[in-house]
Amino acid sequence: MLLTDLAAVLLKEDVVKLKRVARDGMRVRGSAGEGSFRGEKTLRESLRASGTVGRRSRASRPAAEPTVAADQDQAERVEEALRQLPEVQAVNEHQKRHAGTKRAAKVTEARVSTTDTDARVMKLAGGDFRPTYNVQFATDTAESS
Repeated sequence: MLLTDLAAVLLKEDVVKLKRVARDGMRVRGSAGEGSFRGEKTLRESLRASGTVGRRSRASRPAAEPTVAADQDQAERVEEALRQLPEVQAVNEHQKRHAGTKRAAKVTEARVSTTDTDARVMKLAGGDFRPTYNVQFATDTAESS
């Protein structure tokens, strides 16, 4: 978002000119473990459990105790995963609507990682599915003199 805003300002101020843009992308392996992806039901259960554990920990331990911070960190990561879940569900619905009957049957429940919420499970060049980022980049095709 920041990069897009910066490009818009540069264009408006005539610092750069974009007459022709080339765009490409690639998939980059994410740091999320495959087992960290959870569906909505599991995420909500995990959030409830982390809240219960956090309250129990705070009651029995000093506030600076590392487990309390870990419980809060886990709860924050689960909340972020829940915030991103609607986006993933929308993509799944789009795939179901626009895929053939055979491919639509393969679309599974929307899941988001609790360790790396921006990573998505994608098919890689070798045919395997891994947590991945779809990195895209663009450049002006004009040559500088």
